[in-house]
Amino acid sequence: MVNSINIFAFGIDEYLRKIFKKGTESDITIYNRKEGDNFITVLTPLRFPDKLSALTDSMFPADIVVFNGDTINKDLGEAIICAELMKKKKGYFICSPETDTTRLKKMFSGTLASNYEIYTDQPMNFLSEICKFRRDEKGEETTSVIIDHFFKVKSVGTVILGFVTNGKLSRHQDLIVSYSDSKVQVRSIQMNDIDFEDADTGSRVGIALKGGDTDDMERGSTLTPEKPQYLKTFSSKINIHPMAKGKFNENGEIFLANNMRYQRARISGNEIEMDSKIQKLPYYLILSPNTSPRIIGTAEPME
Repeated sequence: MVNSINIFAFGIDEYLRKIFKKGTESDITIYNRKEGDNFITVLTPLRFPDKLSALTDSMFPADIVVFNGDTINKDLGEAIICAELMKKKKGYFICSPETDTTRLKKMFSGTLASNYEIYTDQPMNFLSEICKFRRDEKGEETTSVIIDHFFKVKSVGTVILGFVTNGKLSRHQDLIVSYSDSKVQVRSIQMNDIDFEDADTGSRVGIALKGGDTDDMERGSTLTPEKPQYLKTFSSKINIHPMAKGKFNENGEIFLANNMRYQRARISGNEIEMDSKIQKLPYYLILSPNTSPRIIGTAEPME
């Protein structure tokens, strides 16, 4: 049985290259490795800090977050805020054996990051550590796949790369592409260039589709059995991160991010108006590119 492990990593590219093979690269770099029954995918935000969505998009699918603990700066702080707001509970700081980690622990005291492990061992030993991860088993869930890359392949048709975020994906399954609401069918499923009939939650997949067109897709589109719900103007419960207190303009332009999407909106109190419809989700990150930190908090749509 495949054990899929998805990792977000920041500031440790040289470390990663000793363990993983580099794959797809855009504003995000994706590394991968098959180690026994473990299929490991690592996402790094290549264009962060210049492009904030590279951070939020690459962290979204992660089971584990990994940071360079030897370089403490505002970019690390912003990434830690993102991890906390996304509730990434399992994490590591990669440090050299000579590093004084007292400052690191003090800086993130009271946050989820204070529970992240300090790791000073060799890269291959870290690989063994990562392979211990097992995802909590859940009951029956509706299938959902998040798309991060898509393209046409001659004699195959539309191919998407993405992650199974809920439920199980099956060959011949009929699905709907969010936002365009176009209908597709799963022709084939691959993981690490191996064909599979099914893929469980957490799996990094390449899917050949019957129907659908790349013009109907974008990063953050989802594949689900039922047509998703969308929001345009809605009321939200606003939660501001302690590190952003006093820096948030409650009236003005913001961006919302989740599900590997980044969309412009306007906020007035707890009312949010999107420039274009957004898929309904339990929460969104609130981003304000002209403040520091730029990741402010979360907005939870109210029924």
